Amino acid sequence: EGFEDASNSWTLYQSSNASESYSGIYIADNIKTTSGSVPAAEGEKYLISDYDPEADVNAWTISNQSVELKAGQEYWLSVFYLAPDDYGAQTLKFTCAVSAEVSAHDNVLLELGETEAAGDWTLATKKFTVDADGKYYFGFNHQGPADSWVAAIDYFRITIGPRDSCAILKSALGRCVGIELLQCNIRIILGEIS
Repeated sequence: EGFEDASNSWTLYQSSNASESYSGIYIADNIKTTSGSVPAAEGEKYLISDYDPEADVNAWTISNQSVELKAGQEYWLSVFYLAPDDYGAQTLKFTCAVSAEVSAHDNVLLELGETEAAGDWTLATKKFTVDADGKYYFGFNHQGPADSWVAAIDYFRITIGPRDSCAILKSALGRCVGIELLQCNIRIILGEIS
């Protein structure tokens, strides 16, 4: 999901304890920073979960479409994320559930915390399986302390079998191949759960 279709792909749930200064969770084409604007990792738009200068953030987005998964089959989650920690540690969680309700999304497939802060687009991948055949919805949860910074995700994918990181990067960024991964300022985080 490259977030190009802002209205049909995901349901956005704003942080429940937000102040009036909170901009929310939304899909946009770039964010402005003190060092300039940040283009998408893929396409033109991406999901942004903004900070709240006065309250902690706990924002969610859940996929509107389910994906049929089989028990025991290995799947891979891959996503580009951006979560600078200049103003406080943030937690990003990627979940799956058989329901599109936020309360059902307690199966965390991938969690990125303060040790995975990323000022540039960073590719995270995670191998996972599900316990039962069924239709699954995927979620993204951004949590951060008051007056921290934004988090963003782009190019969210669920695939069968491992993905070639180089191919993902080349497809998403149009310029990363082989050894050039180091020149693209991309960190690859690999993990495994069952």
